[in-house]
Amino acid sequence: MGELQDIYYQVLNNLVDGFILADKDAHILLVNQAARSIFNTQNEGITGKAIEEVFSHPDLLDIFRSQRKFPYRSEISLDNGHTYSVQSSLIPGVGLAVIMQDITHYKELDRKKTEFLNSISHDIRSPLTSIYGFIGLIDRVGPINRQQAEFIHHIQTSVQHITALINDLLDLNRVEAEFDTRVGEVNMKQVLTQTIANLEYQISEKMQEVSLAIPNELPLILGNPLHLQRMVSNLIENAIKFTPPAGKIEVRCRADKQQLILEVSDNGPGIPPADQPRIFDKFYRGSNFSQVTNGTGLGLSIVKSIVDKHYGRIWVESTPNGTTFTVILPV
Repeated sequence: MGELQDIYYQVLNNLVDGFILADKDAHILLVNQAARSIFNTQNEGITGKAIEEVFSHPDLLDIFRSQRKFPYRSEISLDNGHTYSVQSSLIPGVGLAVIMQDITHYKELDRKKTEFLNSISHDIRSPLTSIYGFIGLIDRVGPINRQQAEFIHHIQTSVQHITALINDLLDLNRVEAEFDTRVGEVNMKQVLTQTIANLEYQISEKMQEVSLAIPNELPLILGNPLHLQRMVSNLIENAIKFTPPAGKIEVRCRADKQQLILEVSDNGPGIPPADQPRIFDKFYRGSNFSQVTNGTGLGLSIVKSIVDKHYGRIWVESTPNGTTFTVILPV
């Protein structure tokens, strides 16, 4: 048994990622070499000390001091420019284990991707606006025949599609890059009611019936109001898009223990089983809709990113008789 413990110690001590293990009273049991290097702390005589005697970084200390649910994911940025992804987990009978992985390189790639998207979207959006504007003026300078009008309509549709794609790319980039970090108490009942009201024109255009089942009182959730509204809007718009005319859409929301459960169901043709594992991938279009339904293939990717940022879960259940998206968010 002693030899096995020595092996475990050697493995943990030589991990490339930083590793800190503390007991339930936040006294240090083990700090591997990588973690000591990350925080530039001493090598000897730290076992048994309180965590704040050895480390001073406020974000790290907050993990050990706060009463939160575990496992817990966060990020720590250091003065030297390095950023670490941190995952902390409770080990029954032992204490709290914290693993830190250097993600500085990925953060830099994210920054470059953001700069590229912002630059290219601006360069593309300006000529698109001009094209769309001048197309609308063609019939004012002389008569056009039916075939010409049809060609103009196709051009306008294509410009609208590209513009929508650019907007979705920018929205997805904002969510993933956490540009808008505003957090507050969100009343999901108000969000759902307002979203359905905003989509009334699309609903009536397809003569669909949308029902909202929600209790009088719902607990507030902590989150970004604009992102959560976008999440709800994308889910309901998705249901409207893929539900046939005169179809039915049900939106249900309820609280269960410390969770808020949102379900959006429709009676459309469903998602083929082969497509379901990839339905949240960027630019993925279902095989039974890609040729007949407009869309950028980013709507559900944006939803998934928003749910992940709010420490929630989302999944889909689908049959040939309909589809249900379920979102669970912590209260």
